[in-house]
Amino acid sequence: MIQIMEAYLHILDAQLLASERPVAVDHDIADYFESHFMKLYEGIDTVHMPVDSESKLFHHLEASKETGDFSAFTRVLADAFFDLMKQSDGIKPGVLAFVLYEAFETTYFGFLKLNFKTAYFHSVSMESDAVSHQLALKHTTLPGKQQRIEEAFIVDLDHLTLYLKDREVVVNGKKSKYITEHILGLTPQISAKKALDIIAKAAKGEEAPIQAAVNKAKINQYVREQIETGSPIRISDIAETCYESETERRQYENEVRMKGVDSDVVTIHETQQVKLKGAQKIKTEAGVEIIMPEFYLTNPDNFEIVEELDGSVTIKLKHIGAII
Repeated sequence: MIQIMEAYLHILDAQLLASERPVAVDHDIADYFESHFMKLYEGIDTVHMPVDSESKLFHHLEASKETGDFSAFTRVLADAFFDLMKQSDGIKPGVLAFVLYEAFETTYFGFLKLNFKTAYFHSVSMESDAVSHQLALKHTTLPGKQQRIEEAFIVDLDHLTLYLKDREVVVNGKKSKYITEHILGLTPQISAKKALDIIAKAAKGEEAPIQAAVNKAKINQYVREQIETGSPIRISDIAETCYESETERRQYENEVRMKGVDSDVVTIHETQQVKLKGAQKIKTEAGVEIIMPEFYLTNPDNFEIVEELDGSVTIKLKHIGAII
């Protein structure tokens, strides 16, 4: 369990209502924070990146280190959120939670943006000496412990590593990852999940659907093997392994780059859990859907594609075993 050293909650709404006293942390509150921070820490859709020494976040951390005033540090960030909220309708009101804690023999600063939700609750009253049970709406309910939060980050203060989930909103007429760019002053990066999605979808290209499905199966198989062995996932190796001609390899790599994967290596951290599809689906104009396991699809001896004279396609499946 994490050890909370200090925590503050500030209300982000039509006005910024800052707390002057830290949160009274009991077991349930600590468990709530820990649940959300662990989801963020382990999420495949969490961006891992170093804290740039030129960023706003770095300078705020340095200033806080000099003063030792965690409360003032949280207020600086809360003010930044409030100022930005006035420039964008996409930033929702809620509670800004700032938590200084220890875990794994490391000190962390964690932030959660707990957006207000509307929920029904049960009320009881007395009306003319009779008990009345009613339903009412509450507009300031917060996300539950098991729900996922889309705006949050953790800073490993010992190694200056950032774990981040952000949301894109329009600020001054331009879409941006607002926490990354405006609050923390960092250059946006894509998550491992986003990179893996791009790597798989880039297989589609301009190829026939069946060949695109085969390519996606080969790519997923390669990625799965790399993850299982703890090896790096290289775009150049995928192109070399999954495509036969140099032209196809260049087209695939260019497609991946164009979609936003800048580096040749995609890093999956050991704490992150990856779920990959184990099958590919092929749909036809006749409404027929064929789902084939990837291990079956990657072997060309298992099926045959025949283009008929009338322009239709016949798929012959082989080595499928008995029908059950």
